[in-house]
Amino acid sequence: LLAKVSVWEENRPAAFRRMKRALGEMTLEGLPTTRALHLALLNDPGVINASYHTGYLEEHFSRIQQTITRD
Repeated sequence: LLAKVSVWEENRPAAFRRMKRALGEMTLEGLPTTRALHLALLNDPGVINASYHTGYLEEHFSRIQQTITRD
């Protein structure tokens, strides 16, 4: 773990916007990160609607992986 990014807002949609902005502005050079995965998760309908569970990523990884934009 090199960094932890946390945000707070009045509601879930605003917090998602703030987190997307924070991750978009983050720079880390020389090492691979999971930033693209986290951005993809923030755009995932199941995560947006809070209908995820502890096995969600494992169940939906192939679909989510297709939406990842590489840095």
